[in-house]
Order: sequence, then C-alpha cells, then structure tokens
Amino acid sequence: MGWVISATTLPATDITENQGRLQAKFNVQIYYYYYYYFWYWGEDGYPRVTPQRTWWGGPGYAYVNELITGLNPGETYHFRVKVDGRDGSHKDGGVLNFFTENPPEIWHFRAYGIAGDGHLYKGEDMEFEWPT
Repeated sequence: MGWVISATTLPATDITENQGRLQAKFNVQIYYYYYYYFWYWGEDGYPRVTPQRTWWGGPGYAYVNELITGLNPGETYHFRVKVDGRDGSHKDGGVLNFFTENPPEIWHFRAYGIAGDGHLYKGEDMEFEWPT
C-alpha cells in the first residue's frame, strides 16, 4: 500500500450560474507532501483540469477545495479528485456532478397609462427580474 490510502470526491458548493467549488478529502499515512487536482467536464465532454496543488501534512485526512469559474449556465458538470503521493501512489475519487444555475429571467416592459384629461401617458423602459 502506498502513502495515499484513499481519495473521496465531496459534493460541490458555492454553485452559481458560472462557477462552483469542487471539494474532496484524502487520507495519507505519512507526513510528507502530496499533489492533488480536479478533473471536470461539462456536457461537451471536453476534460478540464484545475492547477495541481501541493498539500503538506499527515498522517490522516486532508480537506481541499478549488473554485472553478467560467462555466456555462444551466449545464451539468462532472468532476473527481486525483491525488498523487511522493512515493508514486495514486488515488482517484469517485465522479460526482452538479448543475449550474440558470441565469435570471429579465423582462423588459414600458408602462402606459391614461392621464386625467384622457391623454395616453408613456412611461420609461423598465426591467423586472422574475423571482426564481
């Protein structure tokens, strides 16, 4: 058995229409440095990789996360953590997914009314964000 005992992908948080925070934990058996990164992909299937990070510590669990941005609204994303030990050991977490929010629906309208003398009153253009 290598220095990396296990890697677990945890649910994403801080999800908006264009970002999400990927989370994971991994268990190591010796105090040293370890590398971790996340693979993620959207509905296009094109794999993306976060920057490789270094974590010092052990033995025990490390909890890590990475904020990813530039995502498409209203799309499903899949992700997993990958952890490498200095001794050559490697573990992959399971694949999880999350759904980015749809952008708010904006309605444009112009208010009209009838003045007391019977003339049509034309108001200004306005925007209204439909509550979700």
